[in-house]
Amino acid sequence: MENEPLEKTDIKSEKKKCPLFSKAKAGFFNFFKILNDDLILFFEQFYKAVHIFLAIVLIVISFAIAVWFFHDIYKLTTGDIASGALRLLGTSLILWPLSELLRAEIQLLRGQTISVNLFVDVAIASDIRAILINLSEHGPLDYSYFYIFALFILAAIRFMVTYAENRIVQK
Repeated sequence: MENEPLEKTDIKSEKKKCPLFSKAKAGFFNFFKILNDDLILFFEQFYKAVHIFLAIVLIVISFAIAVWFFHDIYKLTTGDIASGALRLLGTSLILWPLSELLRAEIQLLRGQTISVNLFVDVAIASDIRAILINLSEHGPLDYSYFYIFALFILAAIRFMVTYAENRIVQK
């Protein structure tokens, strides 16, 4: 007997011999691809629903603060003008970041990006409002100094974020 060469077993030839394995594998991958696509679609729709809910909440809060603004106008006419004016300015400083947050929600729903500076601006507006309220209520100056120090830190953070975002856009 002559030495006959051993046949090489090839994976491809094994698959040809076992079509059931190939079909099962293809069905398995198709199932998970469909499941993955459905999950991604669900997550995208849920993301949009959450942002629509947040936009509605921002609108409701904006209306409530507008009512508060008109209440402050009424108090301005019946009480201390200086204190009332500072409170009125403080209330309007709440409306400004709310409108910016609503604009950011609209941008997110459209698939656009938003700036991190938006959140720093909200913190700055809140800090300025806290200073105004403390001054209008004749609170301790220590609190005002703390808020002013925090305002300088927030301004530095805003400067750094603006610088970093401009560097990213330039690249």
